[in-house]
Amino acid sequence: MGSGQPPLTVYLYGLLDGAYIAVAHLFTPQPTLSVAASPLLAVYMKLPVCAADLALVGIIYTQARRLRSRRWATIAAASYAFSPTVLFDGALWGQSDALSLLAIVVALLYTLRHRGVPAGVLFAAAVLFKPQPFVFGPLILFYLWRWAGGREALRALAAMAGTGLALCLPFLLPPHPEILVFLRTARAVALVRPFATLDGYNVWWFMGDMRTNVARPLVGPLSATVIGWLLFALVALVVAIGLWRDPSGTRLFLGAALLATAFFDVTTLQRDRYLFPALALFLLATIGDCFPEYGDGGAGEREPSSGRHPLRPRHQPQRAIGVLRPSRPADTGGRRGERLVAHHGRLYLPAQPRGAPGGACGGEPPPCRWDAD
Repeated sequence: MGSGQPPLTVYLYGLLDGAYIAVAHLFTPQPTLSVAASPLLAVYMKLPVCAADLALVGIIYTQARRLRSRRWATIAAASYAFSPTVLFDGALWGQSDALSLLAIVVALLYTLRHRGVPAGVLFAAAVLFKPQPFVFGPLILFYLWRWAGGREALRALAAMAGTGLALCLPFLLPPHPEILVFLRTARAVALVRPFATLDGYNVWWFMGDMRTNVARPLVGPLSATVIGWLLFALVALVVAIGLWRDPSGTRLFLGAALLATAFFDVTTLQRDRYLFPALALFLLATIGDCFPEYGDGGAGEREPSSGRHPLRPRHQPQRAIGVLRPSRPADTGGRRGERLVAHHGRLYLPAQPRGAPGGACGGEPPPCRWDAD
């Protein structure tokens, strides 16, 4: 890992380099290894990032299509696909932010399904592409602990640790653990330019402290680094309070977007592209509920009875508020743990078949007396 890059980045681009050299030797004995001299090689090396961008566009479209019209979903996906930030970061610069962002988005979707193991595996993969997404780890664990139980949170934590160890193992072996090269490189960058912000226009730039040394006391004994992380902790506390009260996909993605924004805005040693994850996360938060129609075995979820349709009508979008545990049975015959939907401020069971009494096409559904935990 002599390049000082995270392990998963080394694996991916090492594989790309090997495949390119093997194919290029079929046509020339001395293939070009400089992206500046070969536009085709430059495009080839950007393929994983472009594929990740397209995958994120597809996720945004499919999640929007669950609750919105086709036109609304297309606009949401296109607003991300043609965003200047996305085009410059991936297609033009070739930065790998989209790879880690894709892993984080899918991890959050698994978190909503109360599936800690795949969420933990994907989170570890995201951090081993770029270390900045580590700020989302506590968010995933807190959500699982609150809404899926401590056991599922421990599974996610074990998956994070196990995946990280397995992917880093080749770089941890003696006599010269190469993982130290990456750590030394990160430390060297911080020592060469130990500024409150490197080139990110965040709160430190706004205050005129862009070249402030991160270790120098700024307010009493507190340095810019300490102040930044204290402010970040306040934002994290607000996010935790929101998730404690509301398990919806909107609240989870909004919380992740706020963490990404706060990480860029108030912590030190920031670059402008570190704000990149917030774009997709805010967009997914605006879509509405990102729950699956019915869970696939998550805590507190059950398959609907055979007489109910899990999908709500697209012409009457409603926001699912999550899995509620009733204190007493509902009047409509629902079972404990079934998903309810919110309509005009009241809670209802999912839509009935077409024409059924009280269903989506048979008048307003009857209210039910269910209480959230």
